[in-house]
Amino acid sequence: MRTTPRWFLLAFFIVPLWHAAQLKELSVNELETVQKHNPRNTVLFIHTSWCQYCKAMMKTTFRNKEVVKLLNEHFHFIPFNAEERKDVVFRGKTYRFQPSGRNTGVHELAQSFLEDKTPASYPHLFILNPAHEIIKESNGFISIAEMLRILTEVTELNNTP
Repeated sequence: MRTTPRWFLLAFFIVPLWHAAQLKELSVNELETVQKHNPRNTVLFIHTSWCQYCKAMMKTTFRNKEVVKLLNEHFHFIPFNAEERKDVVFRGKTYRFQPSGRNTGVHELAQSFLEDKTPASYPHLFILNPAHEIIKESNGFISIAEMLRILTEVTELNNTP
């Protein structure tokens, strides 16, 4: 008698659960094309690779099933590394990495969003309307409960006649 391998059964039950809570991410360069066909508010999450609060949010807040569901259903989500070295195009303008020393620097796109925030702090979250105007912003670690509150508030504003 042939039996089904245990790894198959495990994969059969766990993979759908993992996949169901997958956050759909876009790059900055993809946003304008996607907005033309599916206009939504955008959550722009500006972070760095060395920021512990940024890493904590990616491991907790942005992996929560309810947060992921709200983001996937009502928003475009862009995680953007403030030290990204690739050029990006946003609102028809090309933004580049600006070195400030040996192996350090900040991307112009991050600078443009954080220009009046001195000093710049990470993580920083911006919610943009489909015209790419800032409608909400928050800096520092955002808990699951706080993120749900923010996303629900913005979603309800969009659904108000």
